Amino acid sequence: MTTMAKYRSLSPTQVLRAFNSAFPSGPSFPFGSFVNTDWVPPVNVAEMADSILVTAELPGVSPDDVDIQVEENVLTISGEKHEERVEGDEERHIHISERIAGSFSRSFTLPRKVDVEGITAEFGDGLLRVSVPKAPETRARRIEVKARG
Repeated sequence: MTTMAKYRSLSPTQVLRAFNSAFPSGPSFPFGSFVNTDWVPPVNVAEMADSILVTAELPGVSPDDVDIQVEENVLTISGEKHEERVEGDEERHIHISERIAGSFSRSFTLPRKVDVEGITAEFGDGLLRVSVPKAPETRARRIEVKARG
């Protein structure tokens, strides 16, 4: 007779905690790194002709709880997503909990020299957009070729 084990899926929180315990100092990745945090927001990094655009999904996070810093060409976005509290929580029995709350931090080594003073950030509809202008000397420019003679 064959015995079957019950399948038990892991929540995203459980997977993240297992990952963080396996890599306590955070693994290195080509464009950035994770650090030991409660959750990791998804991020896109795109390079345009004159800037680098970093877009992070931060649903449920207040703009007041987000911090952005640049030091030695490393952009760090950190903050905290607070757990939703409802009056009468002590009587609520949660059966499934997949929503993540807690602190986060993402760091990215920028691929080019940037104009730190020109960095701007906008936050709306749970989406953070950080525009990082390239330093003038790193922008592509066309060089005219003149004919001799």
